[in-house]
Amino acid sequence: EDSFEQLILDYLKEHPNNAYTATGIGHILSISFRVVADTLLKLESQGLVVRGVEKDTNITLWQIKI
Repeated sequence: EDSFEQLILDYLKEHPNNAYTATGIGHILSISFRVVADTLLKLESQGLVVRGVEKDTNITLWQIKI
């Protein structure tokens, strides 16, 4: 589990100006949606990532907290 956290954090840190869906992160890193979603929620609770909702589509996007 910790390795998934690090993998996701490293990817988001490498792309700090981009926001991604959990599905997109899963495809990029070859991790299941459920693992990515659970990991992002954990990282959010630790203050490491932020979640936003795109207004027009209501899609949740994730980004590294700068």
